[in-house]
Amino acid sequence: MHQDQEERALQRGARAAVLWKKLCLIIFGLDHRCVVWAQRHNLPVWSGHIPIISLVIASVVICAIGGFLLISAVFICWAAALVFGFLRTPVQVEITNWDDHRKSSYERFSWEADRHKNTYDKHSWHQDD
Repeated sequence: MHQDQEERALQRGARAAVLWKKLCLIIFGLDHRCVVWAQRHNLPVWSGHIPIISLVIASVVICAIGGFLLISAVFICWAAALVFGFLRTPVQVEITNWDDHRKSSYERFSWEADRHKNTYDKHSWHQDD
């Protein structure tokens, strides 16, 4: 059965809401259990919240450190690639089909027509008679 994008998004949102509700029930259940344990052992009620608060703080810190490590690894790989790119010796390439002396007819001036010849040899004062 074909569903359009809006219906699929609605189903994803409903699943996410169910998962969030289960997660909250688990966390609040653990919190309640810790508070009850603290009351049974004649401890202040606020001390029962400490394990859940520390768990949440530890989760946030672990995610932050993991993100920092991931970003650091990306930067280190990028820097290594950049350094190795600069350290690599360039390959000498010889252009074999390059000819500076050959120009098309529209690229030459009239005095460049006989570039390889000595144009002064055409004149009579340079010729041997």
